[in-house]
Order: sequence, then structure tokens, then C-alpha cells
Amino acid sequence: MKTKLYIPVTFLSLVCFIGASPALGADHKKADDGKSSKSDDSGSSKLDQLKKRFQERYPAIKELKARGVVGETDKGYLEWVEKKESSSADLVKEENDDRTALYKAVAEKEKTDQDTVAKHNAQRNFDKAKTGEYLQVDGKWHKKEG
Repeated sequence: MKTKLYIPVTFLSLVCFIGASPALGADHKKADDGKSSKSDDSGSSKLDQLKKRFQERYPAIKELKARGVVGETDKGYLEWVEKKESSSADLVKEENDDRTALYKAVAEKEKTDQDTVAKHNAQRNFDKAKTGEYLQVDGKWHKKEG
């Protein structure tokens, strides 16, 4: 059972936050010149599209977290720490919508449920959160300490 749960976390690491690496992000953008994907598999194409959108949003999401506007929840999604910022509302909604799509795709592939995948990604996000970023556990916000 432990091995089965490890696979989605590893898969999410590759798909969800590849934008964290400028080198990988740049390589991916070079390969995406608007032409059809190497694979004809629509699932793969969907994941490529998700990956691209995660990469594009990553700098803005990172900045919102650094300012304490949004934080990561224990359910695997972004949430407003205090007051919803209308200028960023669409960005946060798109991120969460794409996370839902990713969790669903991984759950189907790994024959598990979407909530399990989301919670594993939440733990990964908590582990990778920087000092001072907000993390929500059981509905309560906590600032990550160094």
C-alpha cells in the first residue's frame, strides 16, 4: 500500500511544480511552439497543458504566498489567508481548478481516490513551503517557522 501511495506523490512532483525549476520550465516552453504534441494521447496532451499553465502561474502564486495573501491548505488547494484579493481571484481559481483536474487524472491513473492524491500533494506543499508562508490545518492558519 505504501508504494502505491508514493507513486502519485512522485507523479505530482513532476507534473505539478515543474515550473519551480527555471531550466525545466525553459526547456518545456521551447518544446511548446504551438504545434501538436509528440503524443497523440489526449491524456498526455491534457497533462502537458496543465503543466504549462502551472508553470505560467507559478511566479504570481509564489508572490502571493510570500506576501501572505494565500496559503496552502491541508486539502491540497490554495486559499485566501484573510481577505480575498479581487485582482488575484481569477488566478487562484484557475490554479485550484487545474489542481482538481490534475488530482483527478492522477487518481484515475493510479486507481485511487482524488482526495488521497490531493492530501499527498498538500503534504508535499507543506514540506516545501518557505518560512513565513501560511499553511491551513483543520481550518486554522499557521505561519511556517524556520
